[in-house]
Amino acid sequence: MGSPIKGLLIKDLRLLKNQKTFFITSVMAGVIFAMTDFGKNFCSAYVTAMFSMFTLNSISYDEFDNGMPFLFTLPIMRRDYVREKYIFGFIATTVPWAFMSIVTLVSYGAGPSMAEYIAGSYFILLAVYVFLFVELPIRLKFGQEKSRYVTFVTAAGMGVMIAMLLNYSNIADDMVKSLGAEKMLGAAFIAAPVITAVVVYASYKISVRIMERKEF
Repeated sequence: MGSPIKGLLIKDLRLLKNQKTFFITSVMAGVIFAMTDFGKNFCSAYVTAMFSMFTLNSISYDEFDNGMPFLFTLPIMRRDYVREKYIFGFIATTVPWAFMSIVTLVSYGAGPSMAEYIAGSYFILLAVYVFLFVELPIRLKFGQEKSRYVTFVTAAGMGVMIAMLLNYSNIADDMVKSLGAEKMLGAAFIAAPVITAVVVYASYKISVRIMERKEF
C-alpha cells in the first residue's frame, strides 16, 4: 500500500475515532439487541450499516471548508483518493460486522439457529457492501446535498433487499421446496459474492472516472 493511501487511511481512522461516542453507543445497542429476541440478524445489519455510512460521511468531512482542493495540493493522486475510500469502506464495514457476528454467535450457542444466523449475516454483509459502493460514486459526483434524494431511493431499495433476506417470501419457499434448500443456499452463496464483486468493480471504475473529471 502506497504512502498516500496509508496517510489517507490514517486520516479517516482518526476521524472515525473522533466519533467514538456515537459508534460505541451503536455497538452497545447492537450487543443488547443480540442478547434479546429482538432479532439477531437485525443487530448485525444495524451496527454494520451504521459504521459503513461513515465512509460516505468522511467525504463530507473532506469537502468541508474547501478541504478537497487543499487535499490535492499534496502528493495525492485522485485515483489514490478513490482507492483509499474503497479500502476504508471495506474496513469500516467488515470489522464491526465480524465483531457483532461473534457476539451474536456466542449468544446463540450451537444448534440449527446458528447456521441460519450465519447464512443471514453473510448475505447482510454483502447487501451493505452493495449499498455502500453504489452510493460512493453518487456521493463523489453530487456531494452530500445533491445526492440526498438519490441516497433515499438507494437506501429504500436496500432496505427492501435486506427485508427480503431476513424474511422468507412465498416465492422463496416455493423455490426451496422445488429445488431443495441445500441447492438453493449453495447457489446463493456462490452467486451473491460474484454479483457483489461485479458491483464493487464497476463502482470503483465509475468513481475513478468521476474524480478524474471533477473540478475543484
